[in-house]
Amino acid sequence: MMKVVLTWPPSSEELRILLENLRKGVEIAYPLSRKSRFKELLEIVEDADILVGGYVPDEVILRARKLKLIQAITSGVERLNFKLLKERGIILASASGANAISAAEMALALMLTIAKRIVEYDKRMKRGEWVPYARETM
Repeated sequence: MMKVVLTWPPSSEELRILLENLRKGVEIAYPLSRKSRFKELLEIVEDADILVGGYVPDEVILRARKLKLIQAITSGVERLNFKLLKERGIILASASGANAISAAEMALALMLTIAKRIVEYDKRMKRGEWVPYARETM
């Protein structure tokens, strides 16, 4: 049986999605507490095949005897010990580019917010200072 270990306690929605999309026979393990997750990770990672998470300390990697893959949930993976991963034959996959579209959409939304002075007009309206017509255009 393949074992996938998450480095965080997933929400019920995250867990539902994982269970629906992973094939049968895949075990999912994760720490139950955010406060003691490092300690819990050391206990559950020993026989993990795949580790999914952000930063993974060397101690966790060294403890995972069967680890074949780390799937980073971030685009930046520079904090991971590449030398150790190479020595252990562990493949590293990142989420590079996963947020590109939403980041671009946010940038456009913020540019429009500034250009149209949305925050300023929102504050005025909440103070009862309605501005009936804004002459400024882009």
